[in-house]
Amino acid sequence: MSTTFFEKPILNSPYAYPSQHWELDETGQPTNRIVDRRRRAEFITPIPKPKKQKKGQAEIIFDEGRGLSTAQQQYETTSAVINELRAHVDRWRALPNPNHWNVTPETARLLQHWRSYDFTSVRPFFCQLEAVETAIWLTEVAPKLKEGKKFLGHVEAANSGANPGLSRVALKLATGAGKTTVMAMIIAWQTINAVRRPNSTRFTRGFLIVAPGLTIRDRLRVLQPNDPDSYYQSRELVPPDMLPDLGRAKIVITNYHVFKLREVMEISKLGDLRPSTLLFHLTQRLLYTKWRDPGEEPKLHLFGQLKRITREWLDAHLVCKGGTYPAQLMYQEIADLACEKITRGIVSSMSEERPIKAVLDPYNASGSTIHVNFNTSKKNRWQTRPDRSHVNWVILDSNWEGEFCRVVESHARVRAYVKNHSLGFEVPYQYGSVSRRYRPDFIVLIDDGRGDDDLLRVVVEIKGYRGEDAKEKKSTMETYWVPGVNNRGDFGRWAFAEFTDVWEIERHFNELVDGVIAPAAVTA
Repeated sequence: MSTTFFEKPILNSPYAYPSQHWELDETGQPTNRIVDRRRRAEFITPIPKPKKQKKGQAEIIFDEGRGLSTAQQQYETTSAVINELRAHVDRWRALPNPNHWNVTPETARLLQHWRSYDFTSVRPFFCQLEAVETAIWLTEVAPKLKEGKKFLGHVEAANSGANPGLSRVALKLATGAGKTTVMAMIIAWQTINAVRRPNSTRFTRGFLIVAPGLTIRDRLRVLQPNDPDSYYQSRELVPPDMLPDLGRAKIVITNYHVFKLREVMEISKLGDLRPSTLLFHLTQRLLYTKWRDPGEEPKLHLFGQLKRITREWLDAHLVCKGGTYPAQLMYQEIADLACEKITRGIVSSMSEERPIKAVLDPYNASGSTIHVNFNTSKKNRWQTRPDRSHVNWVILDSNWEGEFCRVVESHARVRAYVKNHSLGFEVPYQYGSVSRRYRPDFIVLIDDGRGDDDLLRVVVEIKGYRGEDAKEKKSTMETYWVPGVNNRGDFGRWAFAEFTDVWEIERHFNELVDGVIAPAAVTA
C-alpha cells in the first residue's frame, strides 16, 4: 500500500473550512484517494471488522440497562440530522450582509470579531467557531425559520425521551480541539446579550460548569472574567469595549463529586466527620484557590503554615448558629466563603509588611463622569445642584438614596458627588465559588482639610438589609480595593463608607467628614 496518507494525513488548515479529506473504505482504512469536499459526519471505526460474523448478529448497544443509549440514539442514526444542520449553518455563514444573519447586533459583532479580527496570538480554530456558530444558529436563527423549527423539534423530542425536564444540546469536538475556548466564546455570547437585553429569555448570565476532576476544574479558572489568565482578555475573544459586560456573569466551576456530598453531610451531622478531615479539606481548598500563582502549581510548602492558621480560625473564629455545624464546610461554596475570610485576615495582618496594590484593567484603567450619558424613563430620580454634580440627574434605587443626595448637597465640605449610574465603576469580588462585580452607589469628593488639590474620594454604599453578600462587598473594599488604590498613589486618596440607617445618614455623614470615624474604612 502506498504511504501517501501516512506521509501527509493533514490536508486542511485548522483555521479554514475543510475542503478536502482522505477517502476511507468500508473498514475505515485509507484508500489514498483525496476527495475534494468536506467529510460527512459519520461513525468511523479505524479497526477492520472481523471477516467472519454470525448471520443476523447485531452490533452491541452500550446501554448497561440504565437507559443510557438506544438504537435511535446511535451515531449512524443521528448523523443525518447533523449533516443537514451543517448545511444550514454553512449557508447562513456565507451570507455577506450581517443584517441578514437574523441575530442581535451584539452577536453579529462577536461573529465578525471571531471571523476576521487580527489576533496577536492564538485565533479560534474553525471547529471552535463552527461549534459556537451552531449554538447561535439554533438559539437565534432557527426559531425564525420554517426549516429551523424542524431541528428545534428534533432536539425537544430527543430531550423529552431521554431527559425530561432538562433540555440539553451537546457540542462534540475532538480531543485537543480546544473545548475550553468554545466554552469561553459561548459564555461571552450569552452574557453580553443577557446584560444588554435583560428581558430576553434566550440569554443568561448564569453558568454551571461541572468538571470530571480537581485538575480539570482548576484549569477551567481561565473562564472566570477576573482571572489573571482569563481567556476573554489573554486570547482576545471579546472586543475591549464589551469586556466590562462579562463582569456581570455568574460562573460556578465545580467538580462533579460535590453532588455526592449530601449523603456525607447527613452522616457528618451526627458527628461522624473527624475534625482532622475537615481541617485537611479546608486547608487544601485554601491552598489551591487562594495561594497559587496564575498558571502555576500550588505552593505545597505553604500547607503547614496554612493548616495552623486554618486550625486557629476553626477553633477561635468559627461560630455556628441556627442549627448549622462545622461539617457543612465540606460544601464547596461554604468552604470558599471561609477561605476568603481566612485570606482576608492574612492580608490585613501583613498590610504594613507587604502592602497590597491594585492591578488596573489594561483595557479600561480609569473612568470619568465626563463620559456619562444615558436616557431613562424612571420617575424616581433626584435633580442635582449644578455646583455639586455636572450629571443633572440621580436615578434613585430607593428613597434612602434621595435622602443621601439631600445630605451631601447641603454639606459645605462636599465639592462634588455622582451616582454610579452608567459610570462603569465596578469592583470584582468573590462570593463563595462565584466571581461577582460590586457596583457601589455613590462617589463623593470631600475637602477634609487638605484643599481642593487633594480631595478625599469616598465610595459610598447605601444599604438597608445587610446579607452575607453585602458583608463580602464591604470587606473587599476595606481589605483590597481602598488600600490597593491608595498604595498606588496615582489616583488620589480614597475611603469607603456604608450607611445602613436612613434616619441617621446625616449624623453619620457629618461624623465622617469631621474625622470622628477613620476615613479609610467607615461603617455607619
